[in-house]
Amino acid sequence: MADNLVRQWIPEDVIPTFNTYANDTDQATALLLDAGWSQDGDIWLLPNGDAAAFELSFPAEYADWSAAALSLTDQLNTFGFQIEPRAITYTQQPIDVDQGNFDLAIQGWGSSSNPHPHFSYTQALFLHNTLAINNGGAGMDFPLVQETAALGEIDFEQLIIDSALGLDEDAQKANVTEIAIAFNELLPVIPLFERFGNNAALEGVRIQAWPADDDPLLKNSFYADGIPTILIYTGQLEPV
Repeated sequence: MADNLVRQWIPEDVIPTFNTYANDTDQATALLLDAGWSQDGDIWLLPNGDAAAFELSFPAEYADWSAAALSLTDQLNTFGFQIEPRAITYTQQPIDVDQGNFDLAIQGWGSSSNPHPHFSYTQALFLHNTLAINNGGAGMDFPLVQETAALGEIDFEQLIIDSALGLDEDAQKANVTEIAIAFNELLPVIPLFERFGNNAALEGVRIQAWPADDDPLLKNSFYADGIPTILIYTGQLEPV
């Protein structure tokens, strides 16, 4: 889920236990060597001796996702991988992901339609995983029953479903916390960036003023709650 929601859902004593995954190439090198990989000069080799060469697919028409893909490609190749970026039209790329036709793929990991963490984890662990069957595949094929060092065996599916049930906020927070701890440990999806919505407003020309950044209204989802629509409805968005 989004970082700016963590303190609303996760106990303060749990937050420091999360691994922030700092950029540490020395640790990355040690992990790969421990896993049986090797290096030929500056190039990484798989345990079977093949070059660590993979294709990274992304939706061609999404400027933010394609920029992230090129940045990731550059970082991994600098580290010694051989990554080939592949732009696929946005209507086909998620189908390819669902059908397992990818090495590495960029898709959405959070939710822009609802701030409850349930929807972020549904997006990350259901949409292109268990629900990939709708496009005839298994997607990333990540089993939702997993063994963790922190919590023992956990069932992501049941926890995610339970996280949105009922009106007991404490019970929901307990489920969200377990999901977050397990997700942080296993990292089934690697978040690359978090993007906020666009609401262009030319103050002094088209409108008198846009709400201040700390206005509570701006905590809503820009794409789900139609902030300009709400401002017009309430009379807060005044023309010049």
